[in-house]
Amino acid sequence: MTPEKLSKMKLQELEKQEKALRIATPVLGGLLVVMFVLSILLFIRQGFSAFSTMPVAFLPLLIVNIINLKKVRKEIASRK
Repeated sequence: MTPEKLSKMKLQELEKQEKALRIATPVLGGLLVVMFVLSILLFIRQGFSAFSTMPVAFLPLLIVNIINLKKVRKEIASRK
């Protein structure tokens, strides 16, 4: 999210966005942990496969969600 888009959003929209990110980020983090564990087990049993790289491929999504959540919280705090 660009700062321009956040500054144009209403406070109610920002709070809705924060709630969605607050729920989605831990869920995505939990799924990534499960994916890491399963990919390690799969690697031990069957060796390297394309599925072993999936958790690493999804890691940037988690990072972007965390950054966006911080930006939304900062914008909400600046308005209150």
